[in-house]
Amino acid sequence: MIDFRKLHGAPQAVLRKFSATELYLKRARKTIAKMMRLQWTQDFDIETLEARIHWATMEELLEVVKFHLPRYENTVKICKSSPAKVNPSYLTFATKFVAMFLFFRVKGSRSMTYQYLTVDMITTAKELMRKGPIH
Repeated sequence: MIDFRKLHGAPQAVLRKFSATELYLKRARKTIAKMMRLQWTQDFDIETLEARIHWATMEELLEVVKFHLPRYENTVKICKSSPAKVNPSYLTFATKFVAMFLFFRVKGSRSMTYQYLTVDMITTAKELMRKGPIH
């Protein structure tokens, strides 16, 4: 509404009031964003999730990888045989699958620790992918 009024011409007194309103709105947004970040760091902390038993075990996570493996293999097949027919959503899925595979199989941890992923781990993942299905 403020932008609409500014665009269609508003008296100087109204524009001054809009400036104050915009300032308060900006401050409120910043405050809410800070509160949300603080709450997220508390609620989604690893220890908090483990205490609430909202944290999957590594075996459970590998079951998810096994479930999605056929779709990933099919996507790779399509990419190799006819690249022009590849749907962008397939590539998005394949990228996510490989990233999660790197974390679960090679790094042996969850994605929150991605900052410690090394080039050697990626090379190892390629070798594991060539060996075949996950056991």
